[in-house]
Amino acid sequence: MPPTLSMPLAMTSCVVPPSAPRLVTDDFTMVRFDNGYRYDAGVFDIRSDRDPQGLIRDVVAQARAWGRTSVWWHGLTDTSSPRGLEPALLAAGAQVADQHAVFAVELDQVRTPDNLDPAIEVHEPVDDAEIRMLRTVDQDSWEVHRSEPDDLDIARRHAQGTDRFETHLLALLEGRPAGSATLTTRDDLAVLWGGATAGWAQGRGVYRALTRDRLCRAHGAGCRIAIAKAQPQLVDVLGDFGFVSCGNERTLRMTIGA
Repeated sequence: MPPTLSMPLAMTSCVVPPSAPRLVTDDFTMVRFDNGYRYDAGVFDIRSDRDPQGLIRDVVAQARAWGRTSVWWHGLTDTSSPRGLEPALLAAGAQVADQHAVFAVELDQVRTPDNLDPAIEVHEPVDDAEIRMLRTVDQDSWEVHRSEPDDLDIARRHAQGTDRFETHLLALLEGRPAGSATLTTRDDLAVLWGGATAGWAQGRGVYRALTRDRLCRAHGAGCRIAIAKAQPQLVDVLGDFGFVSCGNERTLRMTIGA
């Protein structure tokens, strides 16, 4: 990984509603999910050198104080701190709920591939009808092929537009909803996530169009670095834009009881 991209990627690992109660400590950040995941808490941005058992005890105690019965551990990698945290979680009964590859690019190094279809239109939903199109992404009739994780569907469980840092995008092809994706920008960092393509539009370049649009928006927002979380098989597609692989990331769910 280039030195300028060696950042705490776990900070990008949890998309949460801006109004959600949270706890920020020197070792981690926790959030209490109240929008759909009302029995859960999440922990992310883990930056501790403590004994993993002590860290787990602190997180579980806070989750119970919030009345939560499970904890989602976000942003775990092969180099996560503290050393041995993931094995300790697995030994305590946690299960891997999600895993994906992480890619990054400096926005002043972004390349634009030549094989982009100009017939694919990408924009923010402009009316209720287009918002309904966007929301159909998770319905069975859509035959969704998801290219990027959408953080356990947290963002789609609160109303569109409640987070001023998030931009939800709709891709149209031949007048039909062909795909959707989300961009989150905070300070100089952009995160590309939630990308999905309708089954009928597979192989038409929808994901490429969504990627190009989000990178343009990130650059316009003054971001310096873009992070994409995607399926490993997209390494060549993202590589065409200049992304480099930064390893894999996992999310674990731990049931703790009341």
